[in-house]
Amino acid sequence: MLGALIGGFGRGELVAPTWDDVDFEAGTIRVDESISLTVDGKAIIAAPKTEDSEATVDMPKWYMDELKKYERSWKKNYMQMRDKWKSTDGRRYVFHAGYGKQCTFRIRRNGGRNSSRGMS
Repeated sequence: MLGALIGGFGRGELVAPTWDDVDFEAGTIRVDESISLTVDGKAIIAAPKTEDSEATVDMPKWYMDELKKYERSWKKNYMQMRDKWKSTDGRRYVFHAGYGKQCTFRIRRNGGRNSSRGMS
């Protein structure tokens, strides 16, 4: 969630990047997709809501250093769980819901009003 604050990502934009979108040398993260909802249990991957949202975002060096540490941990986790990895589309999501499955947001009805209730 820190990436959303620093980079100005929307929630769907925050969970969509794959490791191919991260450029450690340039200190950037490319935002060209968003994962906002699910239909019949499958994530909907689309372009961000506006053209202005599609960008390569400069991130602070300290953030990219922490992301690099996380990448090492991510790769180690992947190697240990390889047989159980559930990435349904072959993508290597930076932030996932466990076992490589993309994060999604669920919309629930609450007293007749839509409300977002966390990630899954």
